[in-house]
Amino acid sequence: MKSWRRLRWLIPAGLLLAAAGCGETPEATEQARGVLSGANIVLAMTVVLVVVAGGLVIGAFGLDRFVRSRKQLAEAPAETEEEADEVVAGITVGRAGVPRWLYAFYVLIPLFAMLYVFTNIPLEDAVSDTPAETEAPSGPRPEWAIVASGIAFDLDEIIVPASTDVTVTFDNQDTGVPHDFTVWESADAAGAGGDAGQLATTGTINGGQTRDVTFDSDGVGVYYFNCTIHPASMFGDFEVVEGG
Repeated sequence: MKSWRRLRWLIPAGLLLAAAGCGETPEATEQARGVLSGANIVLAMTVVLVVVAGGLVIGAFGLDRFVRSRKQLAEAPAETEEEADEVVAGITVGRAGVPRWLYAFYVLIPLFAMLYVFTNIPLEDAVSDTPAETEAPSGPRPEWAIVASGIAFDLDEIIVPASTDVTVTFDNQDTGVPHDFTVWESADAAGAGGDAGQLATTGTINGGQTRDVTFDSDGVGVYYFNCTIHPASMFGDFEVVEGG
């Protein structure tokens, strides 16, 4: 009798935990989405789940009726010695009735599984929500925005008109990593150290900060920009051209 009481609690609890665990594994979810697709698969899974749900409910009612009949026989006037608890498939059945609220577990388990199937199987081909990439605007123009992310600039070339006040907006998106944006007369000047040959700089800013720098673009030519903190991976050409 004690074994049956433990089992009737452990079975629904274990099934609920197993079903809930399926939704916590992203790899399994993605694999299910790739293998199971289409309305036919959904229909087949629905039929299987309905059959399983019906079988569980009928089985629960049958077990309850069986246990109750055993209880009625036990309560009848005994002509012989009290019968021992019956063992079915290695489980001591006893005469305890099955609480009616326990039926809810056998109904909720397949419903939970059905909900999981419907929420993880696409009926139609997925439509990509990724917006189409747009080509970065070309120069020359006096205002530019440059972003630092992943220890790299998102631009390797900036083109501006000659003899114009130029504004560059520098956005550092590397959390916890300081950067700067500095314009030099040439790559050699940038590598020489010191401030000689430096045309403009934002100064060092921390991750999550933005800063503007405005300066005169000077004469026509190809100059150089970099991050003086990470010059090996963050650099590019600063080109000044006629017109604009």
